[in-house]
Amino acid sequence: MAVLHKYRAIYTHTDTIKILMKEIGSHEYHRQLRLKKLEENKPMLMKHFYLESKIDGIHLCYQYPLGPCSIMVVDDRYENLPLQGWELIRDDGF
Repeated sequence: MAVLHKYRAIYTHTDTIKILMKEIGSHEYHRQLRLKKLEENKPMLMKHFYLESKIDGIHLCYQYPLGPCSIMVVDDRYENLPLQGWELIRDDGF
């Protein structure tokens, strides 16, 4: 029997994430950074952004040097959520 929670589904294609972030908009993005108290350490490199599918929805995440952080939930209100290209990777924290 496979245990699916040993794996997580992520999406890392930078070009698609850029399009999604344009749709989210600067105002909403910065509002979410304030809510998460990430203004001082806001994400700098586009290549470290990724999407992760979790139980409560799809999260826009950033890989900080100390570990990953979910910035916001991006749900069905955004049209540019990718349907294909997701990767199933092993969760080493399991």
